[in-house]
Amino acid sequence: MNPKVSFFVMEAPEEMRESRTDYFNEEPVNLGPAPTCPVCDRWTGLKTWLPPYRAEIEVWGKSWCDIGFGVGNAILVSDRFRQWYSGFELAGIKSFHSAEIVKIRRRHGVKGEPPEYFLATVGTGRAAIDQAASGLERKDGHRDKLPICPECRLGGIIHRIRRLVIEPNTWSGEDLFIARGLPGHFVVSERFRNLSLQSRIVGAAFVNGEDYQFDHYPGEGRLA
Repeated sequence: MNPKVSFFVMEAPEEMRESRTDYFNEEPVNLGPAPTCPVCDRWTGLKTWLPPYRAEIEVWGKSWCDIGFGVGNAILVSDRFRQWYSGFELAGIKSFHSAEIVKIRRRHGVKGEPPEYFLATVGTGRAAIDQAASGLERKDGHRDKLPICPECRLGGIIHRIRRLVIEPNTWSGEDLFIARGLPGHFVVSERFRNLSLQSRIVGAAFVNGEDYQFDHYPGEGRLA
């Protein structure tokens, strides 16, 4: 029997007093086509950000971060992160591209110049969310009344999730990935999380999949 694999959701720290970086596209912003599912032809992500990669960053805390969060399937990472990721032969990032930081909003006293940053595009692997085990609930939207696609696992609007469970036998070993059926969320392996904490990678929080939940309609009172 294979040992149980634990997954974590990687996100920006909630406490603004912690070291946290948010990034925003800075003009000129060139966008390419959005990725689509080869089976149902649905959009599976936002339009692709094309070079030049110029970003504004908002920095909280007293330390420059190794990971910054924005929108879409990309994170902003320091050169330290890039070398750390390569040194441990982690998997899941599709590409690194040099990013120019053109504007900085400093909060809580971060000093000096920022490190060299790169835009890291995270791939959608074969790992898929187990909808039933995760307690994931959807509702049809007026623009999306098609059934859930067996490939991209999209369909309807996600209202709530009670935990993150990856469908057995779908994960192929990526350490950082977007799970099919749950766009916009970065999932990491236990190895990624442990190595990140041991190496003091700054700027990310990790929530155990068993404890991860959200509810976009809390007024309904259904999330236990």
